[in-house]
Amino acid sequence: MSLRERSPLSPSELSTRTGYDMGGLTRVVDALEQGALVKRERSRTDRRAVRIAITASGLRQAERSLTAMVGVLNQILEPFSRRDVEALASLLKHLSERLQACAEAQSSAPPARVPRKARGIPGGARPR
Repeated sequence: MSLRERSPLSPSELSTRTGYDMGGLTRVVDALEQGALVKRERSRTDRRAVRIAITASGLRQAERSLTAMVGVLNQILEPFSRRDVEALASLLKHLSERLQACAEAQSSAPPARVPRKARGIPGGARPR
């Protein structure tokens, strides 16, 4: 779905958008590529760089999946009032924006160092 919205993306951009680490992302892209849903392309400006692009088949599959998901969500939300659905959508949008901002901040920040003492079990006991 991320590639449906914007394609092609670099692996690091796609990793940030999806929350997959690079190893997990590679496995997912490999599987999607085997299914001809995405393809890896060399950058036109830097042949060393790879971009991941959705294929026409991938776009069709994304649209089918989106249609199916909307149908299921409509079934689930059917007993809710319009006002409740709008409130839920607003809260989910806000949550999604915060999660995206946190993911982007984490991907650009150096890894946090955990003090040696904090790595053990509280109270100083060490696992054996």
